[in-house]
Amino acid sequence: MEDCIVFLNNGIDMPKNFLDVINNFNDYIKVLVIEKNDLNDDYSHIFDKIIIVKSMNNYEVVSKDLEDIKKYYNIMNVVAAVETCVELGGFLRSFWGLYGLQFNQALSVRDKWMMYVVAHSNNIPCADAAVACNPIDYYNFVNSVGYPIVAKPFNMYSAIGVTKIDNINVLNDLVSGHVDCRCLLESYVDVKNEYHVDSIVSNGKIVFTSISKYLSPMLNVKTDSKSDGGIIIPSKFYNKSQLFTNILNMNNKIVDVFNLMDCTTHTEFMVTKDNKVIFGEIGVRLGGFQYLPAVINHHFNVDLYKAIIDVNLPDYNVNINERDGFTGYVLVTNDNGSVNDFMSIDGVVDLIPISHPNGFCLIAESDSLVNLEDILNSIHNKFPGRTIIN
Repeated sequence: MEDCIVFLNNGIDMPKNFLDVINNFNDYIKVLVIEKNDLNDDYSHIFDKIIIVKSMNNYEVVSKDLEDIKKYYNIMNVVAAVETCVELGGFLRSFWGLYGLQFNQALSVRDKWMMYVVAHSNNIPCADAAVACNPIDYYNFVNSVGYPIVAKPFNMYSAIGVTKIDNINVLNDLVSGHVDCRCLLESYVDVKNEYHVDSIVSNGKIVFTSISKYLSPMLNVKTDSKSDGGIIIPSKFYNKSQLFTNILNMNNKIVDVFNLMDCTTHTEFMVTKDNKVIFGEIGVRLGGFQYLPAVINHHFNVDLYKAIIDVNLPDYNVNINERDGFTGYVLVTNDNGSVNDFMSIDGVVDLIPISHPNGFCLIAESDSLVNLEDILNSIHNKFPGRTIIN
């Protein structure tokens, strides 16, 4: 039987860099599982077999649709690179008896209440939280923690659907439109800075870590149209700052308590004004699927698009070749700028097309963190447009 890798995708265009990695992955039969409405004809020359399913949300039906794959191929890995496929990927690994993120683990990192329970029960600092199933739950939570509070969907990502509730009028408007919607409520954390940590986990150990500082906390990007981007912190600073040491230690603990084995992770950390590190959430996926792996690869020469496939295969190892200085990125739309406009900006060294919505991720470099922040924020101010959330 030939060895096979199953790729899951649900509604998000696969970036060219990821497709190039898959296209060059010739040691295995490559199978794409996708819904009909998401099918792109460009995928036909990349994958050896494309299986169209009616719904990616009916896991048992999907597993039956894939019976022939299991019958004729030796499945080595199920790759769920985007957030909306993580649960299905876990279900198939458990159903087929494959290593990697299992179904119960996938639920614990997708359902934000379950995630909170695991973190809270293991003494990982996080915001106070509660589940709202009806309007009374919202009012009870406000009475418990006070304003402001944050309401978010249970299984979305990148601040999609997140709402900050500052007062009774905003709360009344919200619950009037979401009476029957189960929602996670959190106490508001007054954030000074927010960081994302992108890691590769092999055999339960973190073998690669990238710490990035957001230009603005993600909630501010959504509510105040702040710059959507970040700056990778060079690893030489990790052991020179107590803050980064605390972030790394908490990231290691999170991987341990969620019992993660062979995967890539994207974890959010909030830092308060008194430098306390608060766990936001973890995704067992590629953060910023359409652009962030390319930014990290630019800085570390570590390709997360390739790692998410390789990490479940035998004899995985990672080689790091980090560039000097700071690497940053900012997301812009093409409403008010062209490729030539963006590439002529001092400090910008590359750009990555993005399709949700149409725009670019600009990559910039500098030897100074402050200077790079100025460059990226000035780009955002010069080329305003719709906020890109990915």
